[in-house]
Amino acid sequence: MFLDTGLPDFGGLEVLKKVRQISDIPLIVVSGNDTAESVVKALTLGADDYITKPFEPIELMARVESVTRRVGGRKN
Repeated sequence: MFLDTGLPDFGGLEVLKKVRQISDIPLIVVSGNDTAESVVKALTLGADDYITKPFEPIELMARVESVTRRVGGRKN
């Protein structure tokens, strides 16, 4: 799952909390906010990775592959 923190009607980190209450799905946060505080907060709430916009597609694919390797045996 890709989750943008800049959702118009609902905070992305609130969505992350709710997703983690019901699912262990692999989740990468996508954000325009690159502060260490934002990254740490998302990872602490359960994000598997965090990428800031703009990003190169090749980097996104590498992150997807990395998360997939790490969670390969996990039940969602």
